[in-house]
Amino acid sequence: MKFKISFKDPDSFDDALIDLLTTKDTKIDYFKNISCDEAMQDKRHKLIEFLQQWVRYEQYIDVEFDTESNTATVIKREKIKDESLLPI
Repeated sequence: MKFKISFKDPDSFDDALIDLLTTKDTKIDYFKNISCDEAMQDKRHKLIEFLQQWVRYEQYIDVEFDTESNTATVIKREKIKDESLLPI
């Protein structure tokens, strides 16, 4: 049997990005001509663009569970027609 569950967690998405961007291994201090805040925002924006394949509005993901194959899969979302409506 397959079924889908949508998860909503507005804080975890942003908290995870902040954690990722501020860990020692991923600090972005190699940007020379822009301030650290601008570099962080640029990197955050690029991560959000990548994650939007699966995450809606920076807080929703859909997971499909298959009891026969004993798997769980994050479902890619369809592209929103008007990208200007996406939060950044």
